[in-house]
Amino acid sequence: MFYEPGKGPKGGNHGLPHNPLKNLFVPRPIGWFTTMDAQGRVNLAPYSFFNIVAGDPPIIVFGTGPDFRENSDDPRKDTQRNIEETGEFVFNLATYDLKDQVKKSGDMLPYGEDEVEYVGLTKVPSKLVSPPRIKESPVQAEGKYLQTIQLPSNDKNRPTHLILGEIVGIHISDELIEDGKVNTAKAKPLARLGYYDYGFIENIFPIK
Repeated sequence: MFYEPGKGPKGGNHGLPHNPLKNLFVPRPIGWFTTMDAQGRVNLAPYSFFNIVAGDPPIIVFGTGPDFRENSDDPRKDTQRNIEETGEFVFNLATYDLKDQVKKSGDMLPYGEDEVEYVGLTKVPSKLVSPPRIKESPVQAEGKYLQTIQLPSNDKNRPTHLILGEIVGIHISDELIEDGKVNTAKAKPLARLGYYDYGFIENIFPIK
């Protein structure tokens, strides 16, 4: 089949009951971010439009849409709002063992309510930034905000933004380090697909 994503309802003229787009560009890592607002209140949220885009220095990017909650006093989602206002964040690796907490952390709670406590995880202090890390995650990366880019949108009232940040510190569980390398398969990183589908990495093979 062939379709044009900019034409027709439901994300294009594909003729399918569900938009296939998110199940085609896969797997996508999950940006699971802890942030804090100016009052020190913690937020935890997952983003599937996410990846690392540079290595020296390491820079990550994630895409975020508008806040859909009723009576919100700010059009930005909490993560974007907190990062732009405080300039700091922590990326926590989402894993298969934490899949239920990842899903639950995406619930739309009132602004300022602590999702880390809501999903039953443990906060531990970071070294270089104020937002806490998630203890149960085997990899946490502390970051500093760089810039926001507004993207073109078919709905002018619901723009999408790209948030870029620099990784300034990385924590790796000692259990993942074997023979001088990180055993990625042991962490079982969670990946986002489309629809309600997820996957996780457990089989790794080299190609030189």
